[in-house]
Amino acid sequence: MLETLSEKGLVTEEEEYGVWADLNKCIYFARSLSLQGIEGEGHITFREAFPIPVRAYCKPKYVNPNETVIFD
Repeated sequence: MLETLSEKGLVTEEEEYGVWADLNKCIYFARSLSLQGIEGEGHITFREAFPIPVRAYCKPKYVNPNETVIFD
């Protein structure tokens, strides 16, 4: 799931984005998106350099593999 946040941190949009066969890979990519605001070198956060207010998380569910693209 991918949530777009307002400047105040409120959810403005929620979208299901991608289906992963491996929950660990889903968590890896969700964490990468959600933690992009962590302070980096020079004390500049990615969120300051590239303001992309998103939060991502994984939600296990069954999908029909014949009708859905599933990422490995």
